[in-house]
Amino acid sequence: MITYEQFKKIFPQTMETSDEESKCLKLQLADSFAYLDINILSSRERELLTTIFPSKPIPDIFFNLPLGYYRILYFKADSINELSEILRSLVPDIFRQEKNIYLEEYTAENLSVSEYEEIFEAIKNDFGLDFTYYIGNFSQPKDLPDIYLKESEIFGKGYENIQDFAVTLLRNPLIENNLIMANLDFRLNQDGETKEIISALYQSKANQNQAAKSLFIHRNTLLQKIKKIERKYGIKLDATGVVIYQALLNN
Repeated sequence: MITYEQFKKIFPQTMETSDEESKCLKLQLADSFAYLDINILSSRERELLTTIFPSKPIPDIFFNLPLGYYRILYFKADSINELSEILRSLVPDIFRQEKNIYLEEYTAENLSVSEYEEIFEAIKNDFGLDFTYYIGNFSQPKDLPDIYLKESEIFGKGYENIQDFAVTLLRNPLIENNLIMANLDFRLNQDGETKEIISALYQSKANQNQAAKSLFIHRNTLLQKIKKIERKYGIKLDATGVVIYQALLNN
């Protein structure tokens, strides 16, 4: 998504704020809003701009973030306040919250997708709360507005994590055009050890003993490395996950 400075080079009349919003076209950019006087735009320009830029507002929690990686946790619940209190006591790495979404900063202690799923099921059973969720993928701050729009759409379709969604993408020849998968693909391809482990698991049909032997490491060492990968990238390296991410790396 384009930044304010980039947009202003195209439309020099762009303003960061406006006292007369009713007379302006308000557009959501990657790092802020942009305001353009409607009177200086042709009908064609107004139509194009409103089509290109999202009407869904981007939450403020995505702006002015320190460098690092973050993932978004999405929830739908009747008792969102009660759920929020429980989550904050159980998940220490939540960085910011706005309504039904939570921003989690990447640390060495993040919960894996599998661990989150276990916690959420325990909350449902122990507290009697009914809610749905989507566990996002770690991304850089500059990508979060676009990631949010894509993941919100995925969550709306009933998926719970990137792996569930990726299964459908494997049948789609346009997988490389999906922002979320492209982002994950780029990060995985920068990590030689992770690629080697995924490949070993794929070749062994997810048999961890055989994979460990092919990597010349102890099985417990492999399990520790798998857990670290799952936490770092927000993925699951079970039998299905191994096929998905090997296919992604080969794509």
